Amino acid sequence: MLEKLLDHNSLGSKDQIKQILKLLEVKSYSKVDLKYICSTTDYQFNKSFDGVISLLSWLEVIELADVISINKKIKLTKIETDIAMLIISKLSDNNELHNLINPKNLIFDKSFIIKKNGIDLKFSQFRDVLRELGFFERDSLVKNHFVIGSSFTNWFAEQGVNYIETSKKQKISLKALKNKLKQQEIAGFEAEKFVLEYELRLRRGHPTFNKIKIISEEDTGAGYDILSYANDASILLDKYIEVKSYSQKRFASNCPYFYWSSNEAKVARKEKGNYYLYIVDRDNMNNVKYKPIIINNPYEEIFNLNKWIMEPQSWLFKKI
Repeated sequence: MLEKLLDHNSLGSKDQIKQILKLLEVKSYSKVDLKYICSTTDYQFNKSFDGVISLLSWLEVIELADVISINKKIKLTKIETDIAMLIISKLSDNNELHNLINPKNLIFDKSFIIKKNGIDLKFSQFRDVLRELGFFERDSLVKNHFVIGSSFTNWFAEQGVNYIETSKKQKISLKALKNKLKQQEIAGFEAEKFVLEYELRLRRGHPTFNKIKIISEEDTGAGYDILSYANDASILLDKYIEVKSYSQKRFASNCPYFYWSSNEAKVARKEKGNYYLYIVDRDNMNNVKYKPIIINNPYEEIFNLNKWIMEPQSWLFKKI
């Protein structure tokens, strides 16, 4: 939800937020009708309407269904304070607030100062709407610096820093972690079945194509998931396939990505041209025309041809 919210160029002004909530206090509207009413009073609404709606939905202030309705009552007289507090709290809950305000851009010199160029550009929409709401104010003395607004200074001194610190912590329960891992396991197996069916179609002319199989569950240390035939002339199962899946929709760049274990890379290095990486976009598996990315001899391509960027996720250290 946050990624989609950040796709909007603008999350609106305080007056636009107030206008939408004022209208919804009276009655619910369809999205089309609400946009029409808003744009007739403020033409700029055409550019920011979707952003405002997405923001209020993300904050759970409104509910999106067939019609848009109020979900959380906000006093119009306190709209700046309440919406700003909801944004800060929500960013903290999403472990993102420290990307907006952090030790690198926060200074205290009689007031709380935020360096504008220290705010991640990814969060410029939040920076702008928080300025609109008075949470950030321009520093009258230093260009490109903000100060925490006077209405929020006491709160920030007493609680704001705690919100930033909390934002850094990965808050995931054991139950949620197990569920996440289970979902990843299911997604991985679905991708393996997709590749198995793909290989069976590819090698349907082989006299023993029915021997092609998934081996990941019976041999977890093999370093690959599927045994197949490199071509129709192969006598033995000589094609070792490691299946990786990803979701294209998760990243705006649409770039494929995968995690490769040291054991898988070791086997790929050993087997060379007999080893294949099949990279499957889970969002396209139901498309009958979709073909996965297939990399033959992936160890050579990934480590020696500079076609992929490697980002270490962890390191093993051994005492000398």
